[in-house]
Amino acid sequence: MDPSFAHDSRFLAHLECIRDRTLRRLPSLRVHGPARALRFINDVGLASLFATHNLHLPCLWQAVCGRREPRFPQHSHYDPEVGLAWNLKDRLPAEGKVFYAKLIRGRPTFVAWDLFPSIYKLFGPQQDFLSAYRAGLLSPAAKAIIQALQQKRPQDTLALKLATNLARPSQRPVFDAAMAEVQQKLYVAMREVRYDPFTYVWDLVAARFPTQVAAAKRCRPAMAARTVAQRYLRAVTYANPHQLLSVLGSRSLLSSTLADLARDRFIEVDLRIPGLPGNWIVLAEATRSARRVPANSKIDSETSTAGAWILRRVFFPPRFDAGEVQTLLALLDTLIPEGEFPGARRTSILASLLRACESERRTRRALREGVHLLDRQARALEARSFVELDEGRRADVVNECARAADGTLPRFFYRTVRHRAMQLHYGQRMAWSSMRLDHPPQPDGYPDYWRQPDA
Repeated sequence: MDPSFAHDSRFLAHLECIRDRTLRRLPSLRVHGPARALRFINDVGLASLFATHNLHLPCLWQAVCGRREPRFPQHSHYDPEVGLAWNLKDRLPAEGKVFYAKLIRGRPTFVAWDLFPSIYKLFGPQQDFLSAYRAGLLSPAAKAIIQALQQKRPQDTLALKLATNLARPSQRPVFDAAMAEVQQKLYVAMREVRYDPFTYVWDLVAARFPTQVAAAKRCRPAMAARTVAQRYLRAVTYANPHQLLSVLGSRSLLSSTLADLARDRFIEVDLRIPGLPGNWIVLAEATRSARRVPANSKIDSETSTAGAWILRRVFFPPRFDAGEVQTLLALLDTLIPEGEFPGARRTSILASLLRACESERRTRRALREGVHLLDRQARALEARSFVELDEGRRADVVNECARAADGTLPRFFYRTVRHRAMQLHYGQRMAWSSMRLDHPPQPDGYPDYWRQPDA
């Protein structure tokens, strides 16, 4: 980063300009319905319902307002923006579009489903609830709530209070504290809201979402922490260690994750931001874009191209460079090697694979991160890159991605590349004619490559 800009008050304005776009704090980007709200949550990964001073998460209500630091209205029941945010809070989780619970610092938090396995790994139970209770990690009231839901699920609030003998008005603080506890530890989450009469309906997380929880259990803590940190920092652009700790939940994981991301030049650490106290973690793309700000220029969210540039870089990554292409080519050689039948290199599917994956934002971003993941795994094996590994060690790295939990980056990357590669490869005449077939295994190639083709 340019040292002159690092000590310029425009640096903070530049970062806030980027935030205005990623956090939808502009009228042109504001959330005005369920579709945009879901897109917003899926982009940022984690979001709070309402803004609070001690919770530095992307905020759904702020995105609905479409402006910086909106003031919460005195008569919120009649405010259309609060009403829309509240309606979205009820609707999206009830439809299963997002996960929702009082999670980060006990505050209402939305979690995108592709990020949920990593969040569950970091914050979810590490043992069954009875063992946690015996170890003093779970309160008696929290244990009673989980047991009541195991006997009958789902249940509304009043039914749970009666089932746990916590229905008296004087016991409400105990019940509320226990409900917050089981939500923060991801034992229980809201299932739906009923308005006649008004009540919340609760369910067990593991019972309602068994596939996602099973995927989380196969995820490694270090990989989960990295995934959450990257998603969080892409959204907020800059944060201090205490804020990042709130979404990771572990100081040891915080230290190792920061070192890992700094080594990969994803972030810059211990930066001073003029106008803010302490040291900060800043997205490396943001500091690089800061160099492009002309001297003595005015930074404005609506007119500045810097914010749009970083938004494109973060959410719409550029094309792959030569090194990334070589890593992808080595991966294709591992998935479809040359042998009795032609391999991926002979059918020349790399260009088509890149075109197919670059047409979708989420796939393009995952593809780039997956390529970097392969190179990091190779460096752990004392090679400079995945390309330099021998065939056996390449296969070991790829198999580790294949065995990763569903919903994690390694698994999504592996399945995406393998599926597209097989489809494109077996659509080539050279591939299917070598198998003594007189037509492709499927009309569009071989998308269902795990099934035996029709001869």
